[in-house]
Amino acid sequence: MAADFSHRIAVAENLNLRERIGRLEASIASWAADVDEANEESQRLRTEIESLRAQARASEDARLAAEAERSRLYEAVSLRDAHIAELEARIVTHDMDDVNTRRTRSRLVALRKRARARFTAQAEEIESLRRMLALGHAARRQIEDELAEMRMDAERNARYLDKLERRLEETESELADRRN
Repeated sequence: MAADFSHRIAVAENLNLRERIGRLEASIASWAADVDEANEESQRLRTEIESLRAQARASEDARLAAEAERSRLYEAVSLRDAHIAELEARIVTHDMDDVNTRRTRSRLVALRKRARARFTAQAEEIESLRRMLALGHAARRQIEDELAEMRMDAERNARYLDKLERRLEETESELADRRN
């Protein structure tokens, strides 16, 4: 009867240990799924970061092109202003009542206005590109911060998973010792 009682205690302890092992295995599976999900999210964020970097490079290229165009326009406006000044000097020396002279002057004024309007529009476009680039940089910094947090969470989860695996090994070792 004492042997039967000892056998029942051993069976109960064995069942209790199996239940604990089952719960630990379920916890490990849950943590592994969480780690996989965190890795997938991390990969998605890396892809998004690369996309934002590409957009930032494209914005920077567009900004540089716009600045080059603006410089070219500055030169063109300066040349036109010089040309206009030269023509205006010629006009002053001629008879101001001449109809052709007045037409030339109004055409020159119109050319100057168009050149300045074009320059102003391109300067506004450059400023818009600068604002877009600044927004891209801010978004990239935010994503990098979130990615760093996710990495820390993944490392914490990995440490916890290692701890659970050590507990499982200890439990299996205790179970093996009890069987022997």
